[in-house]
Amino acid sequence: MLQVSRSSCYAYLKRKDADPDADLKEKILDIYHQRKKTFGYRRMQDELYRQERRRVNHKKVLRLMQESGIRR
Repeated sequence: MLQVSRSSCYAYLKRKDADPDADLKEKILDIYHQRKKTFGYRRMQDELYRQERRRVNHKKVLRLMQESGIRR
């Protein structure tokens, strides 16, 4: 239909693009520093919803905080 070879399609799917969660990581770091480094992942999840009206799974928030080097 699109006249793209199968190998090109799979190569495109395997390609590592920019981090899709980069904006969320940035927002988590902003909140973390605003709140004087006292928020854990549970409170961070609630604050993301309050400020951004954005629902994010608690496991994802925990993973992103760990990747960013935040320990709480």
